[in-house]
Amino acid sequence: MKKLFKKKLRPFYRFSKFILKVNLLKTMYINFKTQSFKNAIKLPIVVYGKLSIYSLRGSIIIDGPITTGMIQLGKDIDHNPISFCPIKLTVDGTLRFKGHAVISGGSTITVWEGEVELGKFVSIGSGVQLKSVSAIWVGEYSRIVALCTIMDTNVHYVKNILSGEISRSFSPIKIGNNCWINQGTVVAKGTVIPDYCITARNSFLNKNYSNLCSSHSLLAGTPAKVIATNTQRIFDFEKETQLNIFFRDNPEKNSFIDSEGIFVEPDSIPQIFKLI
Repeated sequence: MKKLFKKKLRPFYRFSKFILKVNLLKTMYINFKTQSFKNAIKLPIVVYGKLSIYSLRGSIIIDGPITTGMIQLGKDIDHNPISFCPIKLTVDGTLRFKGHAVISGGSTITVWEGEVELGKFVSIGSGVQLKSVSAIWVGEYSRIVALCTIMDTNVHYVKNILSGEISRSFSPIKIGNNCWINQGTVVAKGTVIPDYCITARNSFLNKNYSNLCSSHSLLAGTPAKVIATNTQRIFDFEKETQLNIFFRDNPEKNSFIDSEGIFVEPDSIPQIFKLI
């Protein structure tokens, strides 16, 4: 009887906890400021904690079916200390979401010009700097971990005083589908990362890697080089749980042999993108 009572109360408890975390004022403001009334009343954008808005002169576009809380700003997904800091948001160009997305606290999202496009089920960890004057495309299911820097511009110009040459300071960035951009990675202007690629922590990427490797590659170093191929980061929570159980129960084993081929992520909404 006690367990049944707790089970019935659990949804109410979780909803109450959710309400206490949400910044209702900023949630209402950003929805009705950037979306049509028809979409805004559904509250597709939910703000947790603090949000510092520097400009909304551009457009925030959500492609696809609109659902409540499909875009979550300030949600703590990695428990990094900086996740408690406000998101700094500047949108003078176009910020486009292709589906569910999470941007954790302490991140700076700046679209001075051009377009930033985040594919469905993209997550951006805490303290990430994402700044654009040209274009940044992040493919679906890709994850950008805490403290990464992704900038399609050097911001300033540098002159060669012998030749007088001043090089272009900006160029688009493209990150493929199902990529894992690990903590501290710096992605510079002109970078192209193929699908299913993984970067090691604190790597520096500054070129078109599709000319150097295919998908499913591991990139590491400064500047990054291909150090492994035929790799894939598994994002599915249930699969990760199964693997954790296997390795805990089999301390003598250092590997698990799964079926060959690409692990297909489930169609359901991944755990970190769920509203409650």
